[in-house]
Amino acid sequence: NADGNRELFRLGPVGLEQVTDTLACANANPSVSADGARIAYDSDCDSAGTNPDGSVEIFLIDRTTGTSREVVRARFQIP
Repeated sequence: NADGNRELFRLGPVGLEQVTDTLACANANPSVSADGARIAYDSDCDSAGTNPDGSVEIFLIDRTTGTSREVVRARFQIP
């Protein structure tokens, strides 16, 4: 994590594993499925290309496929 921003890490059988790798944003509050295959988390990143405004959204990583997608999108309007 050379850039020092907030990433998600997992302690696995071979040690510490970095789960997210993003720039200039933050990933937080992970929740891991019972089988460990999926991780939901909140993020203000645009790693999936679906969060260009940088608002905090809910994302899901499927560790079996290595894919990440936005699963909840907030629609806020600032007056």
